[in-house]
Amino acid sequence: MIPTWNDWEEGTEIESGIDNCANIRAAVRGDDLSWDSDGPRETLDHYAVFASADGRNLTKLMEVPVKEHDIEIKRLQLPPGDYMLYVKAVGKPSLMNHLSNAVSIRIGSPR
Repeated sequence: MIPTWNDWEEGTEIESGIDNCANIRAAVRGDDLSWDSDGPRETLDHYAVFASADGRNLTKLMEVPVKEHDIEIKRLQLPPGDYMLYVKAVGKPSLMNHLSNAVSIRIGSPR
């Protein structure tokens, strides 16, 4: 049994979104996708990198430890085309996740 804040006995889930005041910004620098985050780093569990070809449907590509702030784009192993990349700051349990801005890239020759 997990104790929760339950003033009204409504039986809700454990708090699932306490704001950790994180803010994340992504950019392409040379051949790397890099990101900066504000807020207390100890509230984050890891980062997750996503790609989207249409700007709406995201595909998770990989998870990255909190100590890292960039990744070579070629490690994402994307086929040729135009993509938008996002980085999610994944909070520790009960803390809010935050998604970065979209970063546009072109891999190889477009189809």
